Amino acid sequence: MKNLGLKGWIVGLFLIAITLSGCGSSGEGSVKNDIESDSSGNSDGGGGSSGNSDGGEGSSNPAPTEPPTSSEDLGFKKVMIDGGGITEQQIDGNGHLVDVPVEDAGEATTVAVYSDSNGTTVHITYLSASDGALKHAWCASENDCSFLDSWQKEIIDQGSGPQGLGRDGNMAIDQNHQIHVSYRDYGIAQISIAANQSAIDQLQSDSNKILKYATNASGRWQSVIVDDTTDAVTYTQIKVDGNERIHISYKAKNQTFVDSVHGIQSDNALYYATCSQNCLRPASTGTKSPAWTRVRVDGGWEPGNNNYAEPNSTFITNDAIHISYYANETLKYATCPLTTPDSCKTVQEWSLGVVDDIGNVGRENSLAVNSDGVHITYRSLNPEGNVKYAFCATGKDCTQKGNWTTITVDSNPGTGKCTQIRIDGQNRLHVIYGDSRNGDLKYAFCVGGCIDPSQWSLYLIDAPGTIGGDGYLALESDGPDQTVHVSYRDGGNYALKYAFGPTPIPD
Repeated sequence: MKNLGLKGWIVGLFLIAITLSGCGSSGEGSVKNDIESDSSGNSDGGGGSSGNSDGGEGSSNPAPTEPPTSSEDLGFKKVMIDGGGITEQQIDGNGHLVDVPVEDAGEATTVAVYSDSNGTTVHITYLSASDGALKHAWCASENDCSFLDSWQKEIIDQGSGPQGLGRDGNMAIDQNHQIHVSYRDYGIAQISIAANQSAIDQLQSDSNKILKYATNASGRWQSVIVDDTTDAVTYTQIKVDGNERIHISYKAKNQTFVDSVHGIQSDNALYYATCSQNCLRPASTGTKSPAWTRVRVDGGWEPGNNNYAEPNSTFITNDAIHISYYANETLKYATCPLTTPDSCKTVQEWSLGVVDDIGNVGRENSLAVNSDGVHITYRSLNPEGNVKYAFCATGKDCTQKGNWTTITVDSNPGTGKCTQIRIDGQNRLHVIYGDSRNGDLKYAFCVGGCIDPSQWSLYLIDAPGTIGGDGYLALESDGPDQTVHVSYRDGGNYALKYAFGPTPIPD
């Protein structure tokens, strides 16, 4: 055993921050080339009909039948890509024995699958806490991606000293197979040790929190600061549309309020940043790039409950931006029409509405759109947690709560961590989520009629352990042999894991 030095404290305390952070990136993700459409087979979320249009009139709580309660193991292939549970037992300044990870990876993971005439490549971005870096791993289709040797890894951006990079990361791939990533930096720890004492007197972890953007479009990774507001940014989401315009949604602190009971509090807001060209242009004055336009879409503050935009999920169709987000125990929805290259750059263009406000609902949300309408999965904390699904039909005003139908997909207590929804070209809904009570990674699948809870089938991807946090989902093909790809964090082993397999065929 060794005494826990400064580096050991930094790594160990950052591990605590990871454990408490929940979904490092908890929103909508990349399918195929991440060019999203409401009608194309290449879309993120897919086109076609999911068989949900019969719910268009909306209902707050229809429940014709009870949701399923059991889960069958899918038998997906799995591999540990980075990290791996190597720890040292060290003695901290108070004489306590603690486990400190030597290798720690897998927070804020996102997965995307790119297919073209040259084949298919699986891409994963993630935070490596032991390196203080945002990393990229990839595996080509000609290799068996269930073997570690099939994967290559590289660093996208890395911090120095007490600063790290890569928390709350999110990835999109454009039609030219170029990768775009939004993320933030973090202060690993600021430590002050009193003279002649071994105890830590003062600690502040995970500071700075500025928004960054990186891309490999030039053939090498380059990055720029999008929002330099100190200690402000979390929960980033990125998308690239068919015109190569980049869209980022994120949570940020804005104005400061003083409450007589709670003291100084921050206004937490949903922000949107966009850039159409020269998005790596450096700042001429200050630190943030002038190429980006930033908009405060929605925000607010209530004493003791300042949780706007925590988290959020973004989806781009041919004609609009769609964002789901959590706000003060409520699931909300924001949308903006994309009619010109300069659309959505002012707050007046955005429309907002409530999806579900019964109890504490809306965390861990994910959004997808197809020709049927808007689909959102999210977590209800009534009382411990379960998986819910909301649907608003095409042609309805989805900013009106009465046009949403909401059901429970998995009512087992503790479920709903880090939900992710995708829609394939065969009109089927795919959802992954964590079971925080059992530490499992689960999968829900619906062929059609998905506003009926009995139409959902539940499965198991990986268990047991501290698994299911920071899960991310991608679909490879729109054919009948759909392949499901999942990246996720194995918290018990401090590792990035990847699982894949065919779409299940319900009985």
